[in-house]
Amino acid sequence: MGAGARGDSAVYVAFAALAASILTYGRVSAWLKLTILPAVIIVLGAFFFLTAGQSTGIATVGATASTSAPASSVADSAAAGSEASGAAAGGISGLLANLMDLPWLWTGGAGTWGLGWLDTPLPVSVWVLMIGVLIAMVFWGLQASGTRKSIVLVLALIALAVLPLYILWGKNLRVGEWVQPRYLLPLLLIFVGVALYGFAKDHLGISRLQAAVVFAAVAVSNSLALHNNMRRYISGLGDAGFNLNTNIEWWWNMPISPMLVWMGGSAAFALMLVGLWLWLYPKGERPGLRTSQEPAASLGGAGI
Repeated sequence: MGAGARGDSAVYVAFAALAASILTYGRVSAWLKLTILPAVIIVLGAFFFLTAGQSTGIATVGATASTSAPASSVADSAAAGSEASGAAAGGISGLLANLMDLPWLWTGGAGTWGLGWLDTPLPVSVWVLMIGVLIAMVFWGLQASGTRKSIVLVLALIALAVLPLYILWGKNLRVGEWVQPRYLLPLLLIFVGVALYGFAKDHLGISRLQAAVVFAAVAVSNSLALHNNMRRYISGLGDAGFNLNTNIEWWWNMPISPMLVWMGGSAAFALMLVGLWLWLYPKGERPGLRTSQEPAASLGGAGI
């Protein structure tokens, strides 16, 4: 499905299959049989990618260095800053400048970039909370690290850096132009997922209070982001008032008000997190940090 939606999605599909193969590696015949499916997925992913012909695909970069997409308001600010510093877009200086600005693309999915066509900025509270959660979960996951997990994490981090840098370098562009955080979001999710791999329990050994803080931060961020996105399409961002029921320029002719929809959407997401919290922490269980053996042990192979 991913490969059919976007050509570059096929790269992430293949990388996910490769990551799964490495994580479950064992020097036994059983592992070789298990790798048949991911091997087929990798081949199909490569086929979809090479035949997609999308401008965001890596295979189409290099010969089209003179082509550039219009920058969004977010990208405009980055480009303006780049021009002010006098840094050239191409060459080694441009590559180093992009390398320093690269984390901006990684955090874009956490709210540092706008929603929609990058035209709906989010409150600072959203990306502060979400980046905090993102970093906290990755660092927590590093407690359960093995050789195979470390290899996949390094490969994912390299991919997160090389893919956008190569595209930007091939088109003589700077971070903030052409490449958007949503292009890297699938790979970032793989990185976070692998970082949290290897725990014996689904709650990852996190205490009830810690999980409650994380879920509360996510719920608040979702509510604030939903409010801003609704404001953008109800009355426009020019009216920064909190009450969505005032200065309505577009809404259905129905008795359900925008504020009621916002409160309902926020509550629904929060209740989902409450349900997840209750499922993760059955009554009477006291979570603690206990990591599981890597899958190779269950296959009879030598764990690393």
